[in-house]
Formats: sequence, structure tokens, C-alpha cells
Amino acid sequence: SFPFRTEPSAWWTAARKETTMTRSPLLPLLLLGASRADIPPARPDFGQHTRRRPSRHTLRRRRAQAVPLASNALSLNEFNAIRATEAPQDFGGVDSETADGLWGSAIEFEYEVSNAAAELYPHTMCSSQPDMSGDERGAQMTFALESVRSISQSDWRTSDYLFHNTDSVSCGILMASAETVSAVYEWNGDDMEGIEVNPLLGSMKMVAQTVNVIQARMAGTEFGAASVSAASGGADAPGGTLPASQLGLRLVLCPGTEGSGEEIVAGLRGRTSDVGGVVAKSFYSSRAAEDAPITERMDFWTSSIDAVAGMTADDGSNYCVDTLLAEGGMSYRVSLGDGAVDVFSRLSPSDLELGIAVGNFTLDQYNDCMWYAVYALSLDPRVCSVEPEARVTTVCDDGSLDLLGLGCGGGPMSHLTARESNLVDETLYYALSLNEWNAVRSTESPQDFGGLGGEETDDLWTDAARFEYQIAMNHSDDKSSSSAAYHPYVVCSLREGLSGAERERDVVSLFNSTPGVEAGDDYQAARYGLMHNTDRMSCLVMRAYNDTIWRVFEGNPESASYMTVNPVHPSMKMVAQTVNVVRARFAGNDPGDAVSISSGLDAQATSSAGGRIKVHTLGLRALLCPGVADFGGEDVTGGVIEGQVWDFVAEGGGRNVQELSFYSHRVDGGGVHTDRMEWWASSTEAVVASTDEEDGTNFCLDSVLRDTWTFSLSGDLTLSVFSDQSEVEADAMLAEAGRTRDEYETCVWYLLAALAVDPQICSIEPESRVKVLCADGTSDLSRCPLESSTGGPGASGLIALMTTLATTAVVSLVVMI
Repeated sequence: SFPFRTEPSAWWTAARKETTMTRSPLLPLLLLGASRADIPPARPDFGQHTRRRPSRHTLRRRRAQAVPLASNALSLNEFNAIRATEAPQDFGGVDSETADGLWGSAIEFEYEVSNAAAELYPHTMCSSQPDMSGDERGAQMTFALESVRSISQSDWRTSDYLFHNTDSVSCGILMASAETVSAVYEWNGDDMEGIEVNPLLGSMKMVAQTVNVIQARMAGTEFGAASVSAASGGADAPGGTLPASQLGLRLVLCPGTEGSGEEIVAGLRGRTSDVGGVVAKSFYSSRAAEDAPITERMDFWTSSIDAVAGMTADDGSNYCVDTLLAEGGMSYRVSLGDGAVDVFSRLSPSDLELGIAVGNFTLDQYNDCMWYAVYALSLDPRVCSVEPEARVTTVCDDGSLDLLGLGCGGGPMSHLTARESNLVDETLYYALSLNEWNAVRSTESPQDFGGLGGEETDDLWTDAARFEYQIAMNHSDDKSSSSAAYHPYVVCSLREGLSGAERERDVVSLFNSTPGVEAGDDYQAARYGLMHNTDRMSCLVMRAYNDTIWRVFEGNPESASYMTVNPVHPSMKMVAQTVNVVRARFAGNDPGDAVSISSGLDAQATSSAGGRIKVHTLGLRALLCPGVADFGGEDVTGGVIEGQVWDFVAEGGGRNVQELSFYSHRVDGGGVHTDRMEWWASSTEAVVASTDEEDGTNFCLDSVLRDTWTFSLSGDLTLSVFSDQSEVEADAMLAEAGRTRDEYETCVWYLLAALAVDPQICSIEPESRVKVLCADGTSDLSRCPLESSTGGPGASGLIALMTTLATTAVVSLVVMI
């Protein structure tokens, strides 16, 4: 547990975001999460926290008479002055005496529920002691808890900071049982004067306007799922997509919530699936069952609960909880870093229309089911705040939802279970940010992700990592050596007091000793060494299978304090300036050292062999990932690896690359992306679209890459990729085929993009080589034109050669770059 301090906690900061959602047209409630609060509230400046005991306390403690806990709580009006919630509405519409009576009865009921449970329940704990700062009040409340001899610190925990702090009152969150709260009051007696503790009722967790926002959505056109604008492409947008605003919930977890993301989600699902348990823990339902007076809002909640209970069939099945709220219908995404869970529906408007049409449920039953879910989640003791949040997604022309902004028509992202999605989001918490990565290695990442605002850039970086994680999980059925299930990762250790070699051994040992991670699930970089090593941080490259990364963090929670893991996506593989170097060659802007001319070339040039020249040609050097050359503990031959890489580049006419490219999915789906991403995606799309529909041939893949390029593996685990043609020969080929230089260059850009997407490759950079050509620029040295009798190139040949160099600048690109 932590002492109260005056800085507001992250979980309450997120919950305090003002809810002002007026997007139109409205949707029925589709529970869909959204991003974190953009602007945190101002932090009060009350100085540093001190653990000193307030002078009014003494070491003498006495047992006092048991106190009625409700009498030590804030009144409804007092709580309303602290936080804007749904409490005034749930307890409103009646005279003040009735409202106060309901408020006190609700508090007593909540204490009874928590007493019967084996878990800690959330409370507000406030001090209104005069002449004290927020820090001093926090110390006062903390000391009141610590001083009770009959309880231990495992019986309670508090929020890290005060969520409310004014001259008159300071409040934090206390997690405890009713028994513990009672013990604190009994032990401290009169010293608890001015300290009030309230159990957090469901209405106290819902931010103000939660119900109105949801009701507004439900009151809109029944399935008015899309708003179309010219900017979004309207009905002609890729894949027949339409932008749509959807509403969901953000649940802010209580301080100290324990368990992995998967365990938290299982607990939340268990809460909503237990209709009888929700009824038993609902003060509103208990009042209704006794025919006791309740407010209209309370009756509204109990009506939804009763409606869902009434959906239970004779066999015990319930369509609401078994289908609409089950894993296939509802998704929970946990962000442990934010301490929050986003909840949204997997069902599209067309799914709902179909369900109603076939008689599975009515629209009223669907709405009751959604209200039930909101209320049930507000009763969960893991949840301290509930708020609606909207985000824009895409409704595809087939009625399905593009929940991740990656495009319609299926793809690798559409086949993940909710469990897999939660594992991905949980693992992303342990990754380096873009700026942190840029400090580790100079790559093309700043360019591929640049040109947007800071928050948009960060979100895009996270989405790219999420995509790579999900690609690995989606291909887990394929355990071949070239499978996308074996993805490359950068693993960094910041463990203090260790050398780079010690950090490397520590990381490898961590993976090898994790329960559930089998031999062959990961391939370390023993043959590569560290890619980055400073006093502060050491990083290595690793190739891991499926959800191995999550398993390591889940099995070794302490590693989260010093280890980061990033899936390596294309821009992280390209060394800095790769694109600029290739562009310069294409533009002919670097003739300075690109070409050298020799008339004799020593013994290689004879009068019978003809004149020759030396040229610098540009190609690509790709470093294989760990485990590619020694997959499964067995050496893989160079010929096999070369074939695997080529197959990856050419498979499906480029559709395989497109399917595994985050850039292509993002651009085609209309999600936020950079100009550079659109440029990469357009090169891939151009190659894919150029496949002849009749015979299946593809000029780029067949005539250029297959016929004129060589993939060659060397002993140092690098793959050299060069063209066999000179520039003169490439121009001749293009002229004969009726193709343009732009098409050739696009083909080369596609090759670079494909190699970067390939999970077998971990690094790519331009490589320059010297090549001998005939004086006329052709590469068949056995057919070079004869030299003049003087032993050097003839005057006319030299003039022709210099003309060629002047017009082409670079005689060969070996990647034709």
C-alpha cells in the first residue's frame, strides 16, 4: 500500500475527463473503447509528502464502542461537492429526507456485501481536519490505518495520491473490507473526528452524464451506423467502407488491482455472466424485491436487470450473457500501464439487425442487455470508475466492423480471440517508445512515422507494434522455419550493475527458464552479439514464437522493471538513409565515386577481350534473424534460405507481403498514417495490381526480379540482393517490354518493402560493389567490343562511353537503384 499524497492518481485522472460527446448521427450502444484522456487535470502544489505523525495523535490507543459505519460517511450532498457522478440522479427525484435515507441504506447494504466477500472493496477516505495541508491530512489518514493492531497492511491499500484536495477537504481511495473500516474507527475512537469513509457505490463510480450519453446514442436512428463525408471517400472509400462513431466504456481499475490482463478480464466477464450474483449485490434490486421506496432511476436499473434475468431459458442459458456479452460478442482490452480496461462490442449494426430479424432478441432486449452490462461492471470491486468514450471506426460494405482501423475484407487482424487481443495490449506496455528506439539505433523509423502530431505519432507507433504481435499470434498454426509466427524482437535490459555480456546472459536465462516456453519457441542472438550496449542499456535481437514474449513477462513479473521488448517492424530494420541512398541512385545525383574508368584493367583487359570499365553498383545487404539459419537446432542450407526469401517476396503475386504489411492495412483501411507509409503501400499495391488476370504473370516479379536478380547467402548470415543486369541492359529490357523506368523503380521499392516485411530478415542496408562491364555498358565480358590497336579505347568508343556516363550517371544499380 502507498501513503496518500497530493498529486492526483493516474486512475482518477482518466476518470475525471469531461464527457461531452455530441457526434451525429447516433448509434445504438455498441460498447467500444477509446483512447486515454488527452488533458490531465492540473496538479495541486502542496509540497512534498512527509510521513510525520500529526501532533494531535498520540501513541496511546483505546478500544471504543462499535460505531455504525454509515454515520461516519459523507452525505450525498457532501460527496456531490467532491466528484461529479451519477449519484445525484440515482438518488434524486425524491425529497431530501428520503434521498438521505436511501443513501444511508445503500452504504449499509454495500458494507454487508463487502463483509460477505473475500476481496477488498473500494472506498473514498476523506479528511476535513482544519489547518492541515493535503500532505498532512494524507499522513493523518495513513497513520490511522497503520496504527490499528488488529489489522495488517495486507488488509488494506490506498491510492498513491489524493484524488481531491482543497483547503477544506482532502480525499483518496481506500481498498478495504467493512470489517477493516470498522476496526479503524473502533481503534482510533475520537481521533477519527473529521475523517469520513464511504464505500464506492455503483452510481459513485459512473462519471456524470454517463446515462444521458448512452441514452442519446440509443435514441438515435436504430442502426444509423455511418456518417459519410467527401473527405472520407464516402461510399467509394476502399473496400466500401464508411466512417462511424461508436460508443463504449472505459473502466478505470482500482489501486493495487492484481493479476495479469487475462485474469482481470476473466474476473470482469465472470461478474457480468453471473446474473444471480449481480441481483444479490444490487441495493436497488434488494429494495425493489422488498417493495421499499426507490427512485425512478433505481427502478430503471432494476428493470434492465430483471429483463436480463428473464431471458434465462429452462436449460439455464441466457442469450444476453452467453452470446451478446460473451467473448465472441464483447471484447475487453486491458492497459495495465493506464490501469484501465476498454470494453466494446464485436457486433456490427448488421449483426444486430440479423439477430433481431431471426428472432434471437428484440431491440429492447439488446438495450436492456447493454444497460445490465454497464450496471454489473459498476458493481465490480476491481472497478473504481466507469465512463463512456467514443471512437471512430469503420463499417465495411459487408456490415462488419473494422475495429482496429486496418481495413475491411478480413486479414490477419480479424481472426484473433479476445484473449489474444488482451495479451497483445498487455505486452505493449513493456515496449520502447519511438523516441527511445531512435536513441538505440538509427533507422528509417523517424521518417516512416514522422509528419504527425506527437500523440498521433505515439499512437501510430503503438498500433504498428500491436499489428506485428497479432501477426505472430495469427500464424501460430504454422511452425515452419519461415513462418510469420516466429517474429523478430528487440529485447533491452536496463538492469543496473551488470555489464552488457551479463545482461545478455540474464535475458537469455529468463527466456530459457520461463514455464510454458518450450525449446524452439525462441532463438537468441548468440551468433550476433549485442546490437546496442551502453552503461545504461544493452539490447539484443531475438526471434520468438507466437505469444512467447507475453509468457516471459507473465512468468517473470519482476522483469517488467528492467526489460523492454519491441516487435521489429519494417522501418526498424532499414538503417537510416536507406531510402535517400536509393533515391539518389535513381535520380543519378551521386556520380562522384559511383563510376571509375580503366582502359587496361591490368591482365584482365587484352586487345582480344576489348575495353572494359569498372562501375560501382548498388544492392541490398540483408541480415538474417536468429534461428533462420539454424532452425530447430539444425543448420539450414543457403539454397533453402534463398528460396524461402524469394518465395516470401513473390508469393501470391505480392499479396502475401501486402497481407503482412501494417502500412498497407492502415492505408487501405483509411486509418491515420503518414505520407511515407502511403508511399510504401502504393508501391506494394502497384505490383500486386499489375498481375495479368488471364495468365497470372507479373512483370515485376517474373521479368525483373525472378529473371534478372540474384539472392545470395554468405557465411556471415547476410543475404546479398543484386541485379545481374547493367543499367544499359535494364533499359534495353524495358524498351523491349514496353515498360517505363518508373515501373522498374516501383518494382525495386516493392522488393525493399517485401524484404523489410519478411520475418526472416532483421536488418537491411544499401551495399555498394565494384563491377566490371564492357565499355559499352553491357555485362557479358566475353562479348566486349574490341579495343583499338593502340591498346586503349578508341576515341569514338571513349566519347560514347563518356556520353553514356553523362546521361545515366550510374551505370548499374545492381538493385538497379
